[in-house]
Amino acid sequence: MRRVGVLPVALLAVASVIAAIVIANGSASVVSSRPAPVASDPGRFGVGLSKVPSGHDYERMARGGVGTVRFVLDWRRVEPQAGGPFRWRQTDRYIAGAARRGVSTLPLLFATPPWLAHSFIRAPVFSAKARADWRRFVGAAAARYGRDGAFWRRHPSLPYDPVRYWQVWNEQNSPDFYGPDPSPSSYLSLLKISSAALRTADSRARIVLGGMFEGNVSYGAILSWRFLARLYQLGGDPYFDVVGAHPYSPHLSSSEFQVRRLRAAIVHHHDARTPIWIDEIGWGSARGGSPLNDGPAGQATKLHRLFRFAQRTRRALRIQRVLWYPWRDSGHTPEACTFCGSTGLIRRDGEAKPAWRAFRRIAAN
Repeated sequence: MRRVGVLPVALLAVASVIAAIVIANGSASVVSSRPAPVASDPGRFGVGLSKVPSGHDYERMARGGVGTVRFVLDWRRVEPQAGGPFRWRQTDRYIAGAARRGVSTLPLLFATPPWLAHSFIRAPVFSAKARADWRRFVGAAAARYGRDGAFWRRHPSLPYDPVRYWQVWNEQNSPDFYGPDPSPSSYLSLLKISSAALRTADSRARIVLGGMFEGNVSYGAILSWRFLARLYQLGGDPYFDVVGAHPYSPHLSSSEFQVRRLRAAIVHHHDARTPIWIDEIGWGSARGGSPLNDGPAGQATKLHRLFRFAQRTRRALRIQRVLWYPWRDSGHTPEACTFCGSTGLIRRDGEAKPAWRAFRRIAAN
């Protein structure tokens, strides 16, 4: 997870937690009917989850205005052995806990299992078998948790809140999360397979592009807006409904710049109705050690200003949702991500930070 020297420094701490569908090689044409952003969306502010929250956590989130939670639907955990059976227990807990509190979910479909590839970031498009296995996993997830899914039929006492949006991979413009190398054409292959599988299982499924950040091109990343532009040039627009953004930076001006550049690429390719979701953003509450650490008060200030920016430009930039990452401190600070352990809204012991109070104030408006 090398992130030192990102342009500016950009980070994600996701992977630490971190039937068959008949579409030949995932290349069939898919028609997308994109919903226009709504004026009022209760899920517009949310958080990313690094582990399954307790019922108390979910209740606390709901009271504080968290409308959406994003979590990794990790293929390695769901299918630890080739050919199954699928193990949905952890995902069931994410989905059920959120549904009980009226919180929407955004599953991130991610991570290739070791029985298929040596590296979990190697995208499963390198062989016919890999494509078929991924298609089967994605289709099964949608058939279970999507509209009229098996999970909801088996749990009639739960409030019915099927997954409507699915995110395909993570930071595909970075060599830290997309192997063997970031490639718009390779990611488009994955996107085609995924959208076909999801929409076959649930015709109303909506696809969110993996969140992208302003990566350092010196070690193989592709700038987020250039990656998106190339995806459009390759004909990728029918296969997604939302553009994901991870505009990490020590400076708010650069975070805003990244979102504006993504919007410019969307408009340039005649797709202006498509919204942007800032599906991951955060700064650390620790002091020193990283440009993205700003102390407890500084963290709260950055959250306040970034969220206000999203509110002010909601219509102009079509920013539909903003999700802070993560809900709770992990305490884990890998060498290449020295701010990651303190980015939560609450501490490991459950104590609220000033950033959580700032979140609540904004979400209440």
